[in-house]
Amino acid sequence: ETDRVTPSYVRIPSAYPRLHSSGRTPIGADTLNDVFVNVITGSEDFSFKLMRKNQYEESLFRCEDDCYEFDMAIEANRSCMAALKALSGQIALLPEDDRGSFHLPDSCLTPTHVKAISTLYGDSAAILLDLLRGSPVAAIPVLVHRMQQRDAEWARVKEEMTRVWRKIFEANYHKSLDH
Repeated sequence: ETDRVTPSYVRIPSAYPRLHSSGRTPIGADTLNDVFVNVITGSEDFSFKLMRKNQYEESLFRCEDDCYEFDMAIEANRSCMAALKALSGQIALLPEDDRGSFHLPDSCLTPTHVKAISTLYGDSAAILLDLLRGSPVAAIPVLVHRMQQRDAEWARVKEEMTRVWRKIFEANYHKSLDH
């Protein structure tokens, strides 16, 4: 039995296991909800895929998804690059003798940043993350340089893909309206 507090929210049962985040800040603890969960009501229960009516609409959805995923990869890469550049700036302000003992703060890389590094380095990402944690002074410039290269490469690819996506939208939009 659940305690429904609104039509859309129920209180999480006390017997349900609670997940804890080691990275939660005091403001996050004050702000984030750990007590209530959103539940599906009414017609929201239907899968969004069932609402796609024809092949043209499906092409538009696929195209939008590809565009979104590509944009997210680019922005995650840029966010990680900015965080690493900020760390590099902090390191540069340290006296020369203290730079070798600099260690990454636990909260400096978000899960999005780790995913960006994983996207960039694939199976070797774990090795690179270990190097980054163990020797940030040496690893950060190499990583930032590679991320800049990838950003420039993705900008070129996005320009080409935008033309392809535009053609797909133009070819399928009006046909997608026919049900």
